[in-house]
Amino acid sequence: TWRLTFLKRSDPEYDIESKPALRVNNFYSDTLYQPFLYGSMGMEQFAKVENIARCKSLSLDEFINKYAKPNLPVIITDVVTQWPAFRKWSMEYLVEKYGDIVFRAEAIDIKLKNYVRYAMNTMDESPLYLFDKNFGNSCEGILEDFSVPDYFTEDFFNVFCKD
Repeated sequence: TWRLTFLKRSDPEYDIESKPALRVNNFYSDTLYQPFLYGSMGMEQFAKVENIARCKSLSLDEFINKYAKPNLPVIITDVVTQWPAFRKWSMEYLVEKYGDIVFRAEAIDIKLKNYVRYAMNTMDESPLYLFDKNFGNSCEGILEDFSVPDYFTEDFFNVFCKD
C-alpha cells in the first residue's frame, strides 16, 4: 500500500511483513498506485541496456544526417565539459552567488537558497522542479557560463509570441 511504502522509505527498519494487509473492496486508485509502482520498481534492468548512441566531437552535419533527420536519439558526451559552468557550478557556488534571487518553481516563487535546502532534504513523491525562463535576466553573468551547442540553435519556440 502507499502507506507501507511511505513507512518503509521513512524507516528502512520498518517490518512490513508483520503488518496485515488492509482490504478495501472495489477501491482502485491510480493516484495512489503509480507512486507505489515507481517507488518499488527495480531499475537495474533499464540501467544495463545501452541502446542510445554516444558520440563526441560530432560535427553539425554529422548530427543532422545521422541523428536529426532519421529522428534517432544520441548522447553527445563532450559538450558541457567545455563550459565554464562545468568547472564553476556547485550548489555552494550557486547559493553563494544567487541565493537571494527569486526563481519560479512550478506554481510558487522561491529564493534559490530556500529551494536548494528543500531539494536536498525532500522525500516528496513528486518534488517541485525549479524552472524559470527568466533566470538569465535575474542572475548576472550566468549566461556567460554556458552556451547552446550549434546542434540546438534552431529554436522552434521563437515562432510563437513572447506571451
